[in-house]
Amino acid sequence: MESNEGFGNVGDAEIQTCRYDAMAMRDGPFEDVAAVATGKVKGGQGASIDGMDDALRGLGRHLREKELFSVIKQIISKLAKTPDPEPRLAFRYSGCLQILGNAMQTSLEPEKCWEYVMGQVRDETFPWRNEALDWLVVAFSWQKDRLKPLIESVLAKPGHPAMRAAAFCYAKAVPKHAAGIRLESISNDATYPPSDRQLVREAREGLYENPFLGIDAVAGDAIGPDGDVAPLKTVTITNISPQPVNLPVAEAADLLVICLRQERSAEILTPAVLAVKAGKLELPPGGTVELHDFKWWTRLDPGMIKPDEYYSVSFQATSPGLWEVKAKPNWSWGFKGEKILKAINLEQKP
Repeated sequence: MESNEGFGNVGDAEIQTCRYDAMAMRDGPFEDVAAVATGKVKGGQGASIDGMDDALRGLGRHLREKELFSVIKQIISKLAKTPDPEPRLAFRYSGCLQILGNAMQTSLEPEKCWEYVMGQVRDETFPWRNEALDWLVVAFSWQKDRLKPLIESVLAKPGHPAMRAAAFCYAKAVPKHAAGIRLESISNDATYPPSDRQLVREAREGLYENPFLGIDAVAGDAIGPDGDVAPLKTVTITNISPQPVNLPVAEAADLLVICLRQERSAEILTPAVLAVKAGKLELPPGGTVELHDFKWWTRLDPGMIKPDEYYSVSFQATSPGLWEVKAKPNWSWGFKGEKILKAINLEQKP
């Protein structure tokens, strides 16, 4: 070979390596990309650490290949048979589904994709049933008559791995009020595990977001040098409606709810609510009330917290007499139980 550096000899093995490296996955023929994607040939040398991910991206260039569907099925079969699948394999599976969705817009028959992925939702051994159902709802959003029984079959089975997708997607297949009734029924059904009941409760609340109040919180400085818990520097509750809001409480703190979720079980152990004093708090449209340097852990019951568990803490606002669902932001803070207990103990010392 000749380059600007001069002449040189290249061995057959080096040519073979280049054939399946990252650059080849971006530009090479379907057969070479498929060989790496299915694991028949080891890719990834040269400009890439892991050829599998490059190969999956490369397959997206070949949506009209008649063997594409067969290759995707081979890849997914291999991924699903991996013992104790790593989290990144779920992303690869989702990447395969994305290719199928794109191919349906060009050459692949949608019916084949429906039957194939629906089979994965129903397969009790398949590791990514939640992702499979979620994809079906998006890819076949117009086929509500087919999605409805599939989602309901998942909702009917306590502990089903696809419960999250079923709960949050149900309103896309049935009217919102019908979804709300069914989800509320499950959230109150003791035959379902606490994690399922919490999932469907959150899904139902998402259908009826609070139209009156919004809440924002900013953390202050952590207590101590070891990254211990921090008070809330400010909590701002805002009237987001176009009309005045009257709330039957004496002060803004009476609107605040602290929710403690155990990460391992996803169970909300409390919301902790103080005894509310009667009063009248009026907010004009766009009006706000604020709390400052709020030590949220003073409202928690230490008997419910285990030192070795991890918890997420979120802050919500109630609107009594106006709307059942609490206002809440899309974030939370995470702490180990021992950190929360340390703050509670310090607060209780004279």
